Amino acid sequence: MMAQKQEIPVLSTHDLWKRYVHADQPLESFFGDKPDEFLIIRLEDTSFSVNLPTMPHRREVNEIVFVTNGKVIRGANLNSIEINASEIHLTLANQISTLDFLSENLTGFYCHFSLETIIKLYHKEHMINELAALNKYMQTKPIKLNNKAFLSVKAIFERLIDEYKTNNELSLIDAYLVTLCYETKNAIPKEVEVAKPAKAFDLTEQFKQLIQRFIYELLQNADDASNQNEKLDIQIDFVDNFVI
Repeated sequence: MMAQKQEIPVLSTHDLWKRYVHADQPLESFFGDKPDEFLIIRLEDTSFSVNLPTMPHRREVNEIVFVTNGKVIRGANLNSIEINASEIHLTLANQISTLDFLSENLTGFYCHFSLETIIKLYHKEHMINELAALNKYMQTKPIKLNNKAFLSVKAIFERLIDEYKTNNELSLIDAYLVTLCYETKNAIPKEVEVAKPAKAFDLTEQFKQLIQRFIYELLQNADDASNQNEKLDIQIDFVDNFVI
């Protein structure tokens, strides 16, 4: 008998809370009444009460984990991602995810947001592009932040959590999220410097320059001769970089 195909469930924040968090208080007492639009928490506030590991699932929100101390291991599209101190990782909506390990000394931030409900201002197209670029780099690994980037990203998370707990102004949250993406993108290591051309390439370039100089002088001489007797007619044709 063939095994029955099991679909990967799509879980809301309420679903995750019911399945994997053992806490005496309901979700709303921690996160308000619309946790699937935008949510930000400190990892140390809930890590002790999470039942791990979770089963594979999908979310309809984009998730960001930023670790300031300790370690998180999560799954993203069948890749195991280890996030250590000063590292940040993004999982896009509808990717297959798991949460596998949280260290006891864990501190940092978890944030998720729905693109449809949060990014409504002029930043929308920028956010879509930035998220795609970030996700491409972070498919198999997090981004390691240097000290300057770490302080900038941490300050943004602090502003996000402060705004979320006070005014919950979506336009400000939108702006902070865009800024967060740009700061994170700037922390991506630059590409390896392009190797210097081989010696044969240098010789070829020098030869091309000599030919160009010769053609220039030839045209100058032809032009001078034409001006003198108006009878000399020289034609030079090119195919790509070659003279024919």
